[in-house]
Amino acid sequence: MSCGACELKALGRKAMEALNQGDHDQALDLLTQARSRAMVRNLTLHEAGILNSMGLVMQLSGQDEDAKRLFSLALAQVRERIGQDNVLYSRIRQNLEGVS
Repeated sequence: MSCGACELKALGRKAMEALNQGDHDQALDLLTQARSRAMVRNLTLHEAGILNSMGLVMQLSGQDEDAKRLFSLALAQVRERIGQDNVLYSRIRQNLEGVS
């Protein structure tokens, strides 16, 4: 794993800790930082995973339309990069289908 990917995972872990503590704003801020870093490094699949996490934060915050938009963006990135027959695509699709 590249150092960039390690940094993204660390930000993701911190974001999930913030989310578990009920701090949705902090979680979203950390995930936004991680997404920016993934974009700079052209780590498309990492970015898709981050978008998925951002969608979960939005869903838990009651912002369903934003959650749907983020899940849809993540799905498009995964589909474009590695197709639809994979675990990441399935997980994100399930999250999208779970939004009201």
